[in-house]
Order: sequence, then structure tokens, then C-alpha cells
Amino acid sequence: MKEKVAVATVQGKTYFLIVNKLNGKNISFISLLPGQSVPAKMKLVITTPEEKHLVNHEIILIFQGEDKLDSLIDEVKKTLRKGSLRENSYRYRPWGGDWVGGLG
Repeated sequence: MKEKVAVATVQGKTYFLIVNKLNGKNISFISLLPGQSVPAKMKLVITTPEEKHLVNHEIILIFQGEDKLDSLIDEVKKTLRKGSLRENSYRYRPWGGDWVGGLG
């Protein structure tokens, strides 16, 4: 599974906007229903404010509207890049956004 991003929403227009932008940026993803189990290999999940409470994952990015979609995709790319840097040596703290050393 090469996908590292999951999109979890049942909101049709929101889903359409997110997946079109991800496809346009060549970012592979899987689709989930909110509340569905997230595969361990996923680095992040994109969802809506209304569905966030149904998603169980360490890194959740919230769709805040079409006008902020480019910023959301930039954050996806940043998070994926961080996750690819020495994955076995570092852990990402989503609450602080900083890298912290770890043993693995």
C-alpha cells in the first residue's frame, strides 16, 4: 500500500473537492467512512469539523472550506515529507508541530 493519506467524509461536495485536489497533486489516498478503522500505514486523515470526532488517528487535518483547500494540501505535503525523514528515529508531535528525538 503506497497510500499514506486517508479521506474520511460522507459530505459529497467536500469529498469531491479534496480528492480532485489530491489527484491533481499526484497524492495517493484511500477513502474511508468516518468511524471506519484507519489502516496503520496512514500518515494522516483528512475529514470535516463535523466528522472529526468519528476519526481515530494521531494526525487529523480538517477541511475548512474550498477557499482554504490549497493550504490544506500544503499541510498534507508537509506532513508527508516530515514522515519520510528518518521515520524510525523521530516521531511527529501533532499538538506542537515539532520533531522530537526517539528511539524508534
